[in-house]
Amino acid sequence: MFTVEINGRDARINFEAAHMIPESDKCRHLHGHSYFVSVRITGESKESMLVDFTELKKRLREIASTMDHRMLIPAKDHRFRTERESITAEIDGRRYVFAREDCFMLDAEACTAELIAMHIHRDLTENAGEFKVAVGVEEGLGSVAWYEP
Repeated sequence: MFTVEINGRDARINFEAAHMIPESDKCRHLHGHSYFVSVRITGESKESMLVDFTELKKRLREIASTMDHRMLIPAKDHRFRTERESITAEIDGRRYVFAREDCFMLDAEACTAELIAMHIHRDLTENAGEFKVAVGVEEGLGSVAWYEP
């Protein structure tokens, strides 16, 4: 059994994004993070290496770039409404309007680090085969959420 790991901070696999988590006392306000994406892959290999680090980093950067400099919007939260050119939300008596092109729709109920990690995992593992994959999303020094089904 082999395990390979890419540390997103060290490898500079990151994205900058804003979000809000209305159910959280602290995080309900609009704010942003410098997110870093890490991955751990475990499995058997008949080849001399489990995965090609260069190709894996390239794919992780592609996924991260889709969320870079975007407002993360939870697609399954009914308070966020998609209109023709904008996304609006009414939360705690405040009205938010975001240009649609500035947003990334996360297929989730909230835009937490845990659910962002799950999104990246789904995107990354479409063709993972027999490998066990864990994805970590760091949203601050020492604060990493991992998703591994």
